[in-house]
Amino acid sequence: MKSSNAKILIGCATAVVIPCLIIVILVAGLWLKAFNDARADQHLSWWGAVQKWHAESKAEQDRDEKEKNKTDQEKDADEAREAKLWNNPAIAHSLRLEREKRRQLEANRIGWVTIAQLLFLGTVAYLIPTAVALFRRHPQKTAIIALNVLAGWSIVGWVGAFVWALVKNHPPPKS
Repeated sequence: MKSSNAKILIGCATAVVIPCLIIVILVAGLWLKAFNDARADQHLSWWGAVQKWHAESKAEQDRDEKEKNKTDQEKDADEAREAKLWNNPAIAHSLRLEREKRRQLEANRIGWVTIAQLLFLGTVAYLIPTAVALFRRHPQKTAIIALNVLAGWSIVGWVGAFVWALVKNHPPPKS
């Protein structure tokens, strides 16, 4: 009986954890490939590329902070300079709106690391009833694990598995 419980537990853990790990590894691999290609194009060492990336990020943050703190008069002056440069006020105004829209989108952006963290926390939260049943050595832990993994996606299934894991059932007396 113990070996079948272990097999079910290993199967459930594999079904949830392995896809999460694969996603994290793929994202990290894609990021490293892009970083390495950019580094090779500029003939930089790894440390030099990291330092350059850090300096560029800091400079971009400073520019964004300076742009965000501009008054309406300064923004109007910038727009007037661009209108004179492009010889068209409509283009200058649309460029200003595009920059503001880009800034808003970047402020609301969620990175890949945040998505991976949310996926990991969601997986942990999803398996809370399983962990409770295992730690409390519930006599029907196999059924609780099955309910959690198979029907936990519905709120009713998750709550049912959680409540069942918390209820202490005494095993029937052995004869």
